[in-house]
Amino acid sequence: MPAPDAAAVISFVSERYGITMTGTTTIASMITATVEELEQVTGYKPFVHAGAASSKRVWVRGPRVLLPNGLISITSLVGPTGITYTQGLDYEVGPLEAPYGWIEWLGRSRYPSLPVTITGQWGYATDYPADIVLAITQAVSARILDQLSQGVVAEGGASWKDGDVSLSNDALLSTSSGAKEAIGVAKGELDRAMNTFKRYARTEVWG
Repeated sequence: MPAPDAAAVISFVSERYGITMTGTTTIASMITATVEELEQVTGYKPFVHAGAASSKRVWVRGPRVLLPNGLISITSLVGPTGITYTQGLDYEVGPLEAPYGWIEWLGRSRYPSLPVTITGQWGYATDYPADIVLAITQAVSARILDQLSQGVVAEGGASWKDGDVSLSNDALLSTSSGAKEAIGVAKGELDRAMNTFKRYARTEVWG
């Protein structure tokens, strides 16, 4: 699945809390910041691979080489002298399923002692899992609602009006009855989102 967009966040907050929002620029910036936080929490940077395969140079210091990011698929592994190593003959990737966290050389005589160049798709996956999409939506929604509860707007120069909850710029414009109670409850959304992020954290330590 793709990452949620501003329309998805607006729909989520409307359906869950009865709060009507307009404007997308601020919300889009919040989504970008939340994806960056996802990458920081999980250790996958990027979390989702987009575009063509890319290359990374990785030092080889033994039969197992920890990778600097998750590896979704590998196109080639080339040694410092231009030798191309063959998966299944010279090395294997682990664990059994992507994202892979290490290269395992098959036989001590096969691995070089200099950096190799690995080309492939880097990250956790080529698309966002459904629970991560929900978690991003929850995190962004929680922060918007937190701003509402404090009377704070993300962009400078905005005005604030309580009662019908209106803002002069790209942000929340109106709220239905009972929304203030929902704002308090919504703070739990951020905790739920962060717990989901943590479940995807890398277990391999690269250094």
